[in-house]
Order: sequence, then C-alpha cells, then structure tokens
Amino acid sequence: MADLVPLAHDAVWVDQIHERQDGELQQGGPPDLAADQGLANIQALQLAQRTAFLKDALDLLIPPGFAMSYFGETAPTGWLEANGALVSRTTYARLWEYAQVSGAYDPTGALDGHFGPGNGTTTFKLPDLRGQFVRVWDNGRGVDPGRTLASWQADEIKEHRHGISPAVASDTGTAVQGPAQTDDGTNVSQTELFGGTETRPKNHALMLCIKT
Repeated sequence: MADLVPLAHDAVWVDQIHERQDGELQQGGPPDLAADQGLANIQALQLAQRTAFLKDALDLLIPPGFAMSYFGETAPTGWLEANGALVSRTTYARLWEYAQVSGAYDPTGALDGHFGPGNGTTTFKLPDLRGQFVRVWDNGRGVDPGRTLASWQADEIKEHRHGISPAVASDTGTAVQGPAQTDDGTNVSQTELFGGTETRPKNHALMLCIKT
C-alpha cells in the first residue's frame, strides 16, 4: 500500500483530478480523459488509502484466533461464531494459517473445542464452544493440572458429605448418622432429591466469536 498523504482540511477539487462513479478511486490525466481512465477526487483517494492503512493496523492489533464474547445473534464483520462450522480455507486464509499452529488443532476433527481439517481440501472446522463455559488454561500452575490447550472437561461437584437427620439408633442404643435399615439390610431413609439437570453458576448467554 502507498504511503499515506496528509488529508487536506478543505473539500476543494484539485486540478486534473476527477471523479468516476463506476470504478475505483484514481488520480491523474486531463479532464477529457476522466471517462476512460477513472480519475477521482484526491481527498477521496487519500481517505481510501488511510482507511486501508487503519484496517491493516487493526488486523495487527487483533490477530486471527482472538476470541471475544459478543452481545448479538450474528457475528460482526471480520469475526465468526465458534460454532463448529466448516468454512473456506481461501476466504479465511489468515485464520486457517493460524489454526494449524495454534496448539488447538485436531487433525481428526473429532474434538469440539479445536480447529479441524474440515473436508481436507477446501474447508476447515471452527471450534464449537456453544453452551460451554471457558476456563483459563492452567499452563503449569497446578490449580487445574493435566490440561492441554482447548481440552474439554466434564462437569463435576467437589467431594463432600450430607448428614442424615434425625439420627438413627444402633443396636446398642448409640445415636449414629446414617440411613435406617430393615432386617435384610435394605436402606429405608435417604436425603431428598434437590437440583436440576446440571451444576452451573449464575450466567448470561453471549455469543463467542473468533477473529478471522
């Protein structure tokens, strides 16, 4: 891309610079060649150059593979939802290049939280993180050991006990905690069922998107 030229503060037309409505912004040539050579307002050309420069700079600030939560039902321009879809290796060449060296690429395509090979030639698979919480990778700290990047972890409740009340008397008359039993050893008391179909914290549902 050409070096940026400072934009003029006024909107005047520059000599020999004309506007073409059916092509890209260009400059140069006498007025009578405007229809053939596609000449444009110099300020508009400079603005187009600056816009391209800022886009390139933004791509460097937010690299492909960056993930963010988004308040919307459709991913914004330049992003894709992490929904396991197969997408073009050509259209999203930067993301495909990153996916292969990300440390979260599964050549079998079987792991939901990883990039995959897609059809093996023209597409690749996005990670599918819908309906899942994201946990920061332990990376050697030891709080959540044995994990690799993007690995999946099943739900779990930390080991604990529940008391049985009231206490049940033993054969010696001593009060003990535990379920009462019949003569054949069958339990006849237990805690009541409580809870739903999963263990989860309070939460809000947002879309997780990946930078392309």
